Amino acid sequence: MSLVKFTLSKKFGKFYEGVYPFKEMDTLLFIGEIVNMPGHCVVVPVNKSMHNSGVVFTGFHTDNFEEIKKEDV
Repeated sequence: MSLVKFTLSKKFGKFYEGVYPFKEMDTLLFIGEIVNMPGHCVVVPVNKSMHNSGVVFTGFHTDNFEEIKKEDV
């Protein structure tokens, strides 16, 4: 598990821009990659706008999340 920020990957172009429920730079807890879906992950929001939602998101591309360094926390 680690803290990540959402950054829409340029390799997917504009196709996914309106699909993701996250905003650029939202902070999430990265639970891990889905074993039978390589390249896809499970994340939980921890930023203020979505923190108490209780929603766990699955199946999003790992390329769209960047790990936050310890010194930036």
